Amino acid sequence: MENKDKKNKFALYIKDSSLDVARKWYKEDNCSSISEFIEKAVLFYCGYVSSENNQNYLPNVVISTMKAIMRDSENRHNRNLFRLCVELSMLMNVMAATHDIPQEALNKLRGECVEEVKALNGTHVEVASKSFIDAMHRDANLIWANAIIYNYKDQLTA
Repeated sequence: MENKDKKNKFALYIKDSSLDVARKWYKEDNCSSISEFIEKAVLFYCGYVSSENNQNYLPNVVISTMKAIMRDSENRHNRNLFRLCVELSMLMNVMAATHDIPQEALNKLRGECVEEVKALNGTHVEVASKSFIDAMHRDANLIWANAIIYNYKDQLTA
């Protein structure tokens, strides 16, 4: 029985410039030798040449590469969104604590904000409805009024 994976040594005539390219890139491709790099290049090129007859080879390579790029990009975006959410949560907690905003007002505002974001569906804030902007101004005025009343409640009851 013949072993088809047995490596054979043979003479290879190659341009110096092509050999320089192989020497430069074989480590980048995680190959242990230039021979391994050239073997991988031959197999890839054979797949490319056969793709003229079989249209599935090259598109699969492109699709798998694109999926890997998208997965990396998605992971990076998710990490950044998580960091942003943590910072925003910290800011909201500090603002609420320093201004003694009642929990009911925060819950009401959160519900209105959720509804408005759903209605905007990813569009710009400039298209926000007039009722939302009016509600934000009304709630902001109520929150500031509550904060002022809370800060001066001792003077008001005297």
